[in-house]
Amino acid sequence: FMGWSLIFGIWMLHRKPETSAWSIWITVPMVGTLFGVLIEFLQMTLPYGRHGDVYDAMANLAGSLLAAALLHVRSRRVHLRRKRQ
Repeated sequence: FMGWSLIFGIWMLHRKPETSAWSIWITVPMVGTLFGVLIEFLQMTLPYGRHGDVYDAMANLAGSLLAAALLHVRSRRVHLRRKRQ
């Protein structure tokens, strides 16, 4: 799930390079968590033999937070590089 969150965050940064660090810290985990909870809910309700789990949703949140931390470091480096130029 961290991979999905990284892709989402990179898309955010590519779409708006001036995206603030706070925006990344709030948006990536929030959207990642909502998406993860939706997936778990669908696993519980659809008749495909899968079951949702609260621990899976918490792992999705942890992956989204880790992705946000990596994106924060990346965006700071990009902003510092732009300031030098």
